[in-house]
Amino acid sequence: MFSEKWNALTRTIQDAPTGIDGNTDEIGIKAFMQRYVVPYASPQQFPRILDLGCGPGTELKILKELGYTATGITLGAPNIEFCQKNYGFAPIYGDMHDLPFPAGSFDVALARQVFEHSFCPWLLALEVWTVLRVKGRWIIDLPSPRNKAMWAMWHPSLFYPNQMEFLFEKCGFSIIGKIPWTLDYDGGGEPYDYVVEKKEGYPDNFQHVLRKLKKIHGG
Repeated sequence: MFSEKWNALTRTIQDAPTGIDGNTDEIGIKAFMQRYVVPYASPQQFPRILDLGCGPGTELKILKELGYTATGITLGAPNIEFCQKNYGFAPIYGDMHDLPFPAGSFDVALARQVFEHSFCPWLLALEVWTVLRVKGRWIIDLPSPRNKAMWAMWHPSLFYPNQMEFLFEKCGFSIIGKIPWTLDYDGGGEPYDYVVEKKEGYPDNFQHVLRKLKKIHGG
């Protein structure tokens, strides 16, 4: 993929509504973290957390308060400005398909209503596999593809559960939790959540890609 073409594609995400106002609900975000993150990846056992598509930084703020060493990445410049102004720190400006971290840097990754924004979900999954340590965990919160409110051009990867489970298997993750969503959600079609764990060794299908990615990431 030529970088100029890829940059044109990801501009769709950069130009999408940032949703800052809807992503600063500290009570709701803390409730999510306490129910879907802490029980499956405690800050004591999984202290280094990567928040993919971290938005305006409220998730990072809550994660830090819960005891995590939290790093966030986002393509939205307004998000970074908001976080810096309101919380006193800044996420990394970058593309989640090209994570700027060494191999094995994180104990856990979080993608809360983010995966659906990926233009290349297979590459995203392989990048996450690369930057996680062995037996590191990936917690993914996904909107339902049945929710027509999600049918937008900046949601190119609305996957059904069987598609997600196929992707996990082929990309070297084992499912350790599939969690029904019970918190309030507006729009129809319930979101669903997975906790997956990075397996030891390379998955057969993508081992050539992962060996290359690991080398690129300095592992």
